[in-house]
Order: sequence, then C-alpha cells, then structure tokens
Amino acid sequence: MGNHRAYNDVCDAIRTNIWYEFRRQQITIPFPIRTLHVQRGPKRIADGRTEARAILRGEALFDCMNDTQLENVLQNAQIHHYGRGERLIQEGEAGDSMFVMLRGNAAVSVARNGTSVRVGAMRQGDCFGEFSLLTGEPRSATIRAENDCEVLEIGKPVMAEVLRESPECLSALSDLLAKRKLEGEGIVKDAAVPHEQEKRESEYRSNFLRRLRTVFEL
Repeated sequence: MGNHRAYNDVCDAIRTNIWYEFRRQQITIPFPIRTLHVQRGPKRIADGRTEARAILRGEALFDCMNDTQLENVLQNAQIHHYGRGERLIQEGEAGDSMFVMLRGNAAVSVARNGTSVRVGAMRQGDCFGEFSLLTGEPRSATIRAENDCEVLEIGKPVMAEVLRESPECLSALSDLLAKRKLEGEGIVKDAAVPHEQEKRESEYRSNFLRRLRTVFEL
C-alpha cells in the first residue's frame, strides 16, 4: 500500500470479499466456540424472487413470455450476494447469463487506454448482461459492487427452453436487440432519411436473429 492510512479499509475489503466468496461456495468457518446460527435464507430468497418477478414483467426482453414461462425462469435462476468492491462481471470475459439487481448499487466501467473509466451505475431494478446471454458476445463492461449487492442470475439453459417452446420470441428479441443497438450508436429516426434508418434496422434484425439461433442451437 502506498498510504498506510488505508490499512484498515484494505483489510476490511479483503476479509469481506473472502467472506462473500465462502458463502457462494458454501464453505463454513469452523469456529472453536459454540455458535448459534439463525437461518433466514429461504425467506429472503422467496422475497428476492417476488421482487424479480415484478422487475422482469416491466422489462421488454420478457414481454414475449407467458406467466408459466416467466415463473420457470425465476425458479431456475440463482440469487447471489456480493460485497463492496467485488466484481459481478468482467469486461472482455465470455458470458452466458444475465442479471437483475435486486438490492444495492454497482459501478459500470470500461477500459480505455489502459485506464478504467466509469461510465454508469446499476441500481435496484436494473437488468444487465443480456447482450452476452443472447448473442454470445463478450462482456462489454466491468460491473463492480459499491456496497452489499443481491442479484438474480438467469442462465442460458432456461432461456433456451423458453425459445424452443416459443419460437415467436426469437423475432421479438431480434427486433428489440436491433433497436437497442441503434440507440447505442446514437441513431434516431429522422424524417429526412427514413429509408436508411429502416435498412440498417432490418440488417441488424436479421443479424441478431441468426445469432440467437446459433447461440441457442435452434
């Protein structure tokens, strides 16, 4: 450390991250004392899925799913906890899942000229990671917890099951991804060039449709 005054904060961050990693790996510490453990996990998980259900119903990605399919997604999803400073996802890594922020805040950053630059934040109710899940593209940013975070992770197998049952979702998702890509490029509908706008959107839609079929082997 370059600054000894940060000693306590650094030690706290390291020990906190170890504790959260132990929890995710279901590793318990054999304390040499008598310890009373109060189990509240199941109730918390149920509450988290209730919140997630409301969030996903307001997310356009899940508009094509009926209630049964959405419930199946939730039942097969996993809830994770992260401590301050831990990475939820890493820029450039492969990703086959998306996330819903149930509690907490996280910073979004990208690498530019060898430096990490903050470009945004994830807060309660936000969904992220869907591009990697649906297209197979590497993660486009690093997301790091700013405080204690609780997230719901939706994996590729359950999404594949939904797409096999409802092929119409492929078209809906390709349309949505195409529109989000256009928005990300700063392209908006302009009355002066409607043909160019429609042409590019059609190209993106076809491209994403092919990717979806490839990624989910449909």
